[in-house]
Amino acid sequence: MRKYLALLLPLVLVACASVRPSMRIEDAPQDADVQVALAALDSSPDCNIPLELTVRFEPIEEGHRVGETSELPDGGGLLIRIDSRLTREETVDVIEHEWAHAMTWRVPRPDCHDEIWGAAFSRCYRAVTAALFPTEPLLGERPEGSR
Repeated sequence: MRKYLALLLPLVLVACASVRPSMRIEDAPQDADVQVALAALDSSPDCNIPLELTVRFEPIEEGHRVGETSELPDGGGLLIRIDSRLTREETVDVIEHEWAHAMTWRVPRPDCHDEIWGAAFSRCYRAVTAALFPTEPLLGERPEGSR
């Protein structure tokens, strides 16, 4: 079953790629890396979210959470909350993590950190890394002109 769902994720993402719901950002840090990460994810066809999305930066007091993804109370989309007290690097990591949850939100499964989420997270990581470090090849990729 898991293998089937892992194969299904790219098809779901492609089917949703033609629909680009809006993204709203609330109280985002003015850090350039955070802005680049959000823009990279929002514009990447590999990281599409098929629902309206609000990304909110605020102190999170519940337990040890640094971020969370949930449905908006009105059912009109998803809310990603990210703790505003994180460092720049932590913030970018949590954005990628929560974005992957949003990408896989409508794929029912018992474990939200399974292979399907992992594949989505990989796409997020690659999109953000390529945007933050455009001249450096990603691990496993060859520079242009090399064999």
